[in-house]
Amino acid sequence: MTNIQLINGRYSAAEAELLLSKIIKVKQSFHEDRIRTHSEHEEDIKHSEKRIKELEETLRSALIVLKDAKGSIDVSATIQLSVI
Repeated sequence: MTNIQLINGRYSAAEAELLLSKIIKVKQSFHEDRIRTHSEHEEDIKHSEKRIKELEETLRSALIVLKDAKGSIDVSATIQLSVI
């Protein structure tokens, strides 16, 4: 297994909002591209559409928390790669 420490820092609420928004937008774009390029696989399309909705809801929830935040926000994100 390989771990990639993608994010590990302290940010203002505005910086954390921008960072999370951009990361989630990249993931949404990935799924939108999959929908366009894998249009013959209905199962893949449904999975990507579902994942886009989940990401939108996750971002909405996070933005609510950040909007009410006072002070700094610690943000950490690690990606784990496992060959199967």
